Amino acid sequence: MNLRDQAEADNAIILEDDVAGFGVEITFTNPDDAEETITVKGQFTRISVEVDPETGLMVRGSTSAFTVRLSSLEGVIPKEDWKVESTDITGAAFTGHCQALMPDYTSGRLTVLARV
Repeated sequence: MNLRDQAEADNAIILEDDVAGFGVEITFTNPDDAEETITVKGQFTRISVEVDPETGLMVRGSTSAFTVRLSSLEGVIPKEDWKVESTDITGAAFTGHCQALMPDYTSGRLTVLARV
């Protein structure tokens, strides 16, 4: 098994396994076509800090990010402004919109920054 195969196997456990990993259901929906929906498992990160663009300092705010396996998307990658829904570790629901998409074709992951 080479490193790419190992990364893909690790992603399956870390991102999608809801017992041994961070797996939580994440749904992406095209705002122009509600029937175009992608539901996968991945990691949802929600922190109460932002970077102030004027000072570069951390300030109180809300930052949300979703990381999923590229292979789980089966070639359909959500776009900016798509709706994204999930729940955090406390069970609180989150609904927002994709703001920035950062695919990593080396490790096989897509990280999506979201805004409410």
